[in-house]
Amino acid sequence: MPRRLYLRPLAPVASSDTGGSQKSLAGSGRFFAQCEVNLRSGDEQSLTKVLPLDELAGWLAAQSADSGGLSAQMELALTGLTSPRKPFADLPMDRPQVMGIVNVTPDSFSDGGDRLDAGKAIDDGLAMWEAGASILDVGGEINPARRRTRVRGCGDCARCSRDSRAERCRRARFC
Repeated sequence: MPRRLYLRPLAPVASSDTGGSQKSLAGSGRFFAQCEVNLRSGDEQSLTKVLPLDELAGWLAAQSADSGGLSAQMELALTGLTSPRKPFADLPMDRPQVMGIVNVTPDSFSDGGDRLDAGKAIDDGLAMWEAGASILDVGGEINPARRRTRVRGCGDCARCSRDSRAERCRRARFC
C-alpha cells in the first residue's frame, strides 16, 4: 500500500540568520526549522516524528525502499509550505490577517446575543475595523417568518464575510 506524507511546520524562528536549516513559511519573513512528519499507509497506520529540516530527507530515505516516491512527496509538501500565497479579497497573505466577528443573532455561542441592537453591532464592528481587523464577519441569519435578512450591507468601509452553510443564506443578499 502506498504511503502518504504530510508535513506540519514547527519551531518558528525570527529570521534566516540563526544558523542551521530554515525555510520561509509561505514566502513570508517568518521561518521554520523543524517539521512534524506524518507517514500514513492505506490501512490508517501512521508514523509521526518531529525532525529538523536538515535531517528530513535522510530519515525518509531510511523509511522505505521507495524513498524516491517519498522524496517527491516531501519536495511537493515543502513547496506547498514555502510558496508565497496569492492575495485573498485584496488582502496580502504574506502576513497574518485578523478577522473581527460581529454576531447579531440571539443564539450566538460567542457573545450570547450582546449585539442584537444594530447601533451596538455597528459600533463594535467599526471599533474592530479601526483596531486593525482586515475582515469583518457579520454573523446573522435570515428571519424565516419575515423572509428578510437581519444583516444588511456593511457599507464600503469593510470587507465582510457571510455564512454560506445554509442554502437560504447563500441566496440572501449580504454585504
